[in-house]
Amino acid sequence: ALGVAIIVMLGAAKLDQLIEMLNFNYSISLLMEYAAFLKLRFTRPDMERPYQIPLNNYWCCVFMMPAILLTVFLMLLATYTTLAFAVVVNIIGFAMFYCRSKKGTRVMGRKASKSMMNGSVSLSLVPTASTDHLHSASSSIATKQSSDNNVSDSSI
Repeated sequence: ALGVAIIVMLGAAKLDQLIEMLNFNYSISLLMEYAAFLKLRFTRPDMERPYQIPLNNYWCCVFMMPAILLTVFLMLLATYTTLAFAVVVNIIGFAMFYCRSKKGTRVMGRKASKSMMNGSVSLSLVPTASTDHLHSASSSIATKQSSDNNVSDSSI
């Protein structure tokens, strides 16, 4: 019902207003990503990551500053309609998140714990039993290819 109401409301808007509203909300999500990146760099520097940017904290801040400033500048150009839309949509979104977290919603197919709801979820990239066979198969292929190369080199 809420989705239908939002679609009807957005359908009444002009295309340029609709694009501005969506980009404004996307900018909010970008600022939240930048904040999370910087917070984790400072508060949890030893946390295992799939990729670590090879800069120290100072240079990460310098590197992020133009993107943050340009995003805020573009957000300041928004109309009052866009600001009102963003406030309403984000209040609804946070209220829905709060209500669902109190009910004990499911996160990634399992019941969410209190730590998941507080944002302290850590995902492990360790291979599971279902992917172990892929690793062993690829290593046996690599071993066979290297032994084939050695045979062909010795026969020349």
